[in-house]
Amino acid sequence: MVSKTKIKNEVKKAFRLPSNAVVMSMMAVILVCAAPAVVSLIDDSMQSEQMISLGSYVEADNSSPFITKSVDTPEDADMTLSYISGSTNGGTHVFTLNTPANKTYVSIIQGLRIDNSVFDAGVSRIVLNFSGSDVDSVRLNTLIPGGAYTYVQFSEILDADGVGTNSFVCDLDSYSLAKIKSNDVSPMLQIYFDDGFSGVIEMTSETYAFTTIPYGEMIIGATGALLLICAILATPWMSTAGLTVKKRR
Repeated sequence: MVSKTKIKNEVKKAFRLPSNAVVMSMMAVILVCAAPAVVSLIDDSMQSEQMISLGSYVEADNSSPFITKSVDTPEDADMTLSYISGSTNGGTHVFTLNTPANKTYVSIIQGLRIDNSVFDAGVSRIVLNFSGSDVDSVRLNTLIPGGAYTYVQFSEILDADGVGTNSFVCDLDSYSLAKIKSNDVSPMLQIYFDDGFSGVIEMTSETYAFTTIPYGEMIIGATGALLLICAILATPWMSTAGLTVKKRR
């Protein structure tokens, strides 16, 4: 009669676990096949640009806001402007018409220049938030001296009901950025009104840069590291249990 101990030993021999080298080789094959498949499944949304906030924009040294009058402004109308810069007021720019009675003659506030270093730092989105007066539109003047008048138009941000929020956003494409960076003159903001100026307005700014997270490269790099570990563990001297030193016979 066959003993139970002998049967157990025969079962263990029949179902012996694969060697460490075989296991590591199988894992390596899985990694080599799976990594490209995972990378190919990464869609454009996972590779898309991520937005990073860079804070308020930096004013150029020659930033000096002034008012452009409407065509029906009386010759003797006082259209001078008092201005508190954002750099001295916690990021909030304040514009006040010295003679509030003439507010209906305000057509544009311009002369707000952004330092070129802002764009050298990679800024590609600008958001402007206004309060105190309704703004009709905003432009970023990218005129090159001696060249044709050029600008980038801001778009008003709408709420869930499609109503304007008095905040405006501008995304700069590579062409506009290249033109700004090649220009010695700092680009200028122009704020347009359509009978909405109350005599005082406040403005805050937000700047953003974009960066791409290379998910595919990260996966390939991690796969290479794991393959190296598998190769080391597949050697006779290494195993998942640690270093193995074989004795000479």
